[in-house]
Amino acid sequence: MIASSICSNMTPLRSLLIFTAVALVAQTMTNAQEPADWMKGGFGIGVRFNSGSTHPTGCDSNLQGLSSCISYNPWLPTLNSERIANFVSQIISVDGVRWVTINLSQGAFGDQYMAPHSVLTNLDPGSTPPADGTDPFEMLATALQDAGLKVIAYMAAQGPAMLKHKGNKAYDRGEYSGNNLYNATCDCTPAMKRWEEYVNYATGASDYDALKNAYADIIVGEYAERYGDKIDGWWFDQATYANVTRINENVKAHNANAVTAYSEGTKIPLTNNNPGLEDYTFGHPIPIKRTPASDIANLGMLTSIEDTTDGYIVDDATGKKSLGHMYMPMCSKWNTIGSQNVWNVSQAADWQSRAMDAGGAWTWNIPRNNNLFQTLPGFELVDVDKIAFLQEVITLIYPSESPSASLAPTERPSGRLSISLPPSLYPSEILSGGPSISLSPSLSPSITPSITSSESPTIDDPSSNVALSSNGGVASQSVTFHEASASLAIDGNSNGDYHAGSTTHTLSGDNPSWWKVQLSTMYTISRVNVYNRNDCCGGRLVDFQVIIYRDTVQVYNSTVSAPRESSTRKVMYTFTIADIVGDKVEIILPSNGYLSLAEVEVLGNDI
Repeated sequence: MIASSICSNMTPLRSLLIFTAVALVAQTMTNAQEPADWMKGGFGIGVRFNSGSTHPTGCDSNLQGLSSCISYNPWLPTLNSERIANFVSQIISVDGVRWVTINLSQGAFGDQYMAPHSVLTNLDPGSTPPADGTDPFEMLATALQDAGLKVIAYMAAQGPAMLKHKGNKAYDRGEYSGNNLYNATCDCTPAMKRWEEYVNYATGASDYDALKNAYADIIVGEYAERYGDKIDGWWFDQATYANVTRINENVKAHNANAVTAYSEGTKIPLTNNNPGLEDYTFGHPIPIKRTPASDIANLGMLTSIEDTTDGYIVDDATGKKSLGHMYMPMCSKWNTIGSQNVWNVSQAADWQSRAMDAGGAWTWNIPRNNNLFQTLPGFELVDVDKIAFLQEVITLIYPSESPSASLAPTERPSGRLSISLPPSLYPSEILSGGPSISLSPSLSPSITPSITSSESPTIDDPSSNVALSSNGGVASQSVTFHEASASLAIDGNSNGDYHAGSTTHTLSGDNPSWWKVQLSTMYTISRVNVYNRNDCCGGRLVDFQVIIYRDTVQVYNSTVSAPRESSTRKVMYTFTIADIVGDKVEIILPSNGYLSLAEVEVLGNDI
């Protein structure tokens, strides 16, 4: 099995943790209010490989000699568990990645597939791998899921009929074989003609609607039934040329929890173009032939997520939700080997983090790499330079962490098993604080070895916390992001999961970002505890200052009295103070980044 090749070096404890993580995320799919909740605040990686056969020889543009015009791509015999394991290892080297979008069809063309098919393999063997028991897509999907990652299948919905690109883009058009197989009279090729004839034989019609229905039922239906929950989501390109309702019925019939997106309709702003059918937006930028994905012209996609209350785009007429999702190519070409990166690290980190912080989802599409296996036309590893770039992006978003092979699926590496689930879905023993589990540092040297299952640190006796709003504290902050108000840090709830609704959040751009609480009167202050956000992004709360004022006079500054306390990421920071009298406490983040606080305790006594 592929799983054994990936997990052979794992200790039983690490394997158990990964199994537990997968089980908990599976529970999310069952109980979540919206199917795409598991994508909220997260990101994935998209990679498309070559599929199907080489361009055939032995037949001509008059559609003669069809039975002899087949030849196979030589990568198929070389596909093995070791190379797939290497691919998975590259993916999980990017901390926090939750899903991988891989192609079941050949890129943007629907006439070749990554897996055998009961009709296509016999009808047109060059369009799929041979039916010899090897299923490349299943091998990839199994390996990715065994590593704790979700799998989204990319499909070109124009199907074998090539309803969008027609015969000039068909795989058997003969461009590389030297034979001109394109027939201008029918605007088709031999493979397209065989499919049309089969559809007419099987359904009694081969008109435009019949071809769309055949794709939904014969192609999607078979693959959806075969893979079931091996596919956690689907992304259908060219949905304008498809029967979306029929596709959705086939997908959901075999995995009711699978999420779907359909590339059609309005791109900017992000729109729920198929209310009741799509679970997340297709998120395709302006075509990159016209403008790079990083261009400011695409910013409206991001701001439309930020304009929501929970990351979901709601259709006004039906009330149906579609999770705001951006599917962004990293390079000047979607999949071309060696294509130029069009992003700089700062912009990439800014856009991605903003989309996730607003509750949306982000997928980076990066090219495969042809450097390590020059003899393989397909199944090269992911472009190593682009993986390194993405690791830099994640490091910039979470500066206190360095990229490593994390225990997937994690929200973000934080030194604990951090799974993004709504609080109501956590087992009660986890919410109440279960036993601490320690891993050997050698298992993941760049992650703090203690992994705790508790939701948040134990809050001090609220009777001595003079900052509480119930004790008269009044909080404010530089700018409020959505409804993450300053008062959430003095509500007595230290739950650091932003989506649980008890964590503050400012906008970036203020210099500095700040939060403060005005106490009801003067108190003798002995300690200030600052609780960090812990579902993700905890690395942002680093090198901050705690300042105490008596009226308008500054009487304490942590940069002088405790300069090292905030120098590294922590779940909770403690500032012990020598009984200083004050009536206001301020937290300042010198950078212009986001400031999120789960809770701020000011422990003090009456003067």
